[in-house]
Amino acid sequence: MLKNTFIAIAAATTLSTQTLASELILSIDQQPTAAVLDLNNTADPSTSKPQKNWSITYTPYIWAAGIKTTAELGGLPGMESDLAFKDVIDKADMAYMHNLEFRMGQWGLMNEIIYFDLSDSSEPDGKLVDKIEAGASEGIYDLAVTFNPKTSENTQFILGVRRVDVELVLDIQSLANNIGNKRSLDKTWDNLLIGMKQEVPIDANWKLGFKADYAGNLSDEDVFILTADANYTMNDLMDLRFGYRYASMHVASEEISIDQSAAGSFLGLAFNW
Repeated sequence: MLKNTFIAIAAATTLSTQTLASELILSIDQQPTAAVLDLNNTADPSTSKPQKNWSITYTPYIWAAGIKTTAELGGLPGMESDLAFKDVIDKADMAYMHNLEFRMGQWGLMNEIIYFDLSDSSEPDGKLVDKIEAGASEGIYDLAVTFNPKTSENTQFILGVRRVDVELVLDIQSLANNIGNKRSLDKTWDNLLIGMKQEVPIDANWKLGFKADYAGNLSDEDVFILTADANYTMNDLMDLRFGYRYASMHVASEEISIDQSAAGSFLGLAFNW
């Protein structure tokens, strides 16, 4: 009887041990599969990061422009000046130009500054005037909202304000008659700025751009700017921009009327954040 009891206990123990071993082996066999499944279901950290929805671009640039100016002096001989870029450099006292743009989604805020300070002189043909000396300080300051529609992400509409500050002094000298006459224009005005920019991507690094804008009142204050450029992405932080720009300005007062145009190539380095 006792012998049979020991045999039963041994058999039960053996069966229990075999069952435990089988469950252990099955558990070990399933663990790699579970690990693989868990690994496959793990999200890629790079894709889980939130995408940046804003950007800032600051572009200082050099504009190699020639400048043509015609100044009418109400009753007195006017002055015409045609300066090539090398002459502009020679006669420039100061110049600064930049474009700054902040973008968030479809909307953005744009600021552009074009400023130069020049001095020039001429000796017109005629007996009344021997020499005209001129000093000019001009600044164009743009502040505008930009919008890129979802249906055309490469098209940008521009709406804002353009401030133009013009200071011109003309010193007219007649040595024969021993007379001198100074005329000056100091005028600042603000006008509604409207414009449009179209970009054409070429590949991952290159894209072309075309921009036109206008601000004025169609009478005595007008500024029109047309730009064509190419943009090359050097890395995540810098782009190289170059192209051609044309600008025209008309401003008039009771004493002086000025028509001016500037055209030439430009080169800038864009810093991106």
